[in-house]
Amino acid sequence: YSHYILHAYGLSTTNDSSNSDIYLRMYSATGTEYTSSNYFSCTQSASATSSSASNSAGKRHSSSFWDFSSNNLEADIGRGFTGYARFYMPQSTTHSVRYFVDSYSFHAGTANHYNISTRGHIDDNSQTYTGFVVYTSGGSLDAGELILYGVKK
Repeated sequence: YSHYILHAYGLSTTNDSSNSDIYLRMYSATGTEYTSSNYFSCTQSASATSSSASNSAGKRHSSSFWDFSSNNLEADIGRGFTGYARFYMPQSTTHSVRYFVDSYSFHAGTANHYNISTRGHIDDNSQTYTGFVVYTSGGSLDAGELILYGVKK
């Protein structure tokens, strides 16, 4: 496939807290996790409560992963993290792999809502990528569903 789309629904972690994030990292064609500090991204995020809302922008510069979630993953999968990631040209050595994410989560304990929109790339087209790993900042995934689609050229 030339591109991939990853859909996530109702994800939560064993560490359901305000600092529980989900990250993505690519696998190289050699079958190893690509951990070099060549991940770059720009993120627009928003959060809201019943009385206020805020917006912010951020970046990851020379990081070893991409963000998939904002924070506050909920234990209740009906309210948990939902989103998608798109990977463009992972098997090209002419273009660097591109990454697009849109995600949303709601935390019932605090009534906070979180939304992120991220775009990024890996600044290394010397190799191809044949997969990716989903991992958490703390704990492990304990609920939800991940569905992966391949897109043919």
